[in-house]
Amino acid sequence: MERTKRLVVVCTILAASAIFATDAAAQTKITKCQSISATGSYVLGSNVTANSPGTCLPISADFVTIDLNGFTIDCAGLLGEGIGEGSNVQGTTVRNGTITRCYRGVNLAGSNALVERVRAVSNTNEGINVGHDGMVKDSQASQNGGDGIALFFYGLVTGSSSFANGGNGISAGNGSSVIGNTASSNTGHGILAALSLVAKNNSTGNHLYGYYIYCAGNVIENMARGNQNGFPGAANFFYDMTLGGTCNTSNNWEP
Repeated sequence: MERTKRLVVVCTILAASAIFATDAAAQTKITKCQSISATGSYVLGSNVTANSPGTCLPISADFVTIDLNGFTIDCAGLLGEGIGEGSNVQGTTVRNGTITRCYRGVNLAGSNALVERVRAVSNTNEGINVGHDGMVKDSQASQNGGDGIALFFYGLVTGSSSFANGGNGISAGNGSSVIGNTASSNTGHGILAALSLVAKNNSTGNHLYGYYIYCAGNVIENMARGNQNGFPGAANFFYDMTLGGTCNTSNNWEP
């Protein structure tokens, strides 16, 4: 009986090891800038530094996953994006690393993209930009020249922070959801959103409004403090009615 138990344990370990090895083998390792033209899973095996202008990792296939694996893509100040795709691509995932000194850090112009646990730092334009139905979660954008995080229509950004960017901290297009984020010390608005759900965010010390909302929308349980450079009487929340709607606002506060 005891021998049978040991055999079961050994077989289980071997089976798990085989599955792990299969998963690892299924990932294509990246160690330099290159084009990605086939659906599949890719993983950085080292830091990657661009040595010529152009997008470091251009994507032209659907359903590509890139695991930065804790490493950094550095465009070295050359003109080009860290990771980029066209509007005809869908289902790209980028996770787990840093992108810096590019024109845009991540620019996924297609649909249904996911960016998670990514740091976009000191890029010339946007830090992270995703197309319609895209998601940005648990990420950071700081000291980029344009918006820190930008979403097209029907996107979601959650659990993320956007700090000291040259544009808005977070920009969200029609029908998006902006939930549980922090935007601070940005040159533009902390959060700019249109016809969206904006809930449980913190927006502090931005040069323009903490929240600039094109109504209609739901603006719920957000905090704003010290925006518009902290001028006496400055408003932290601004509701723009030019699109013809009204906003539902509740439990927002300005400590």
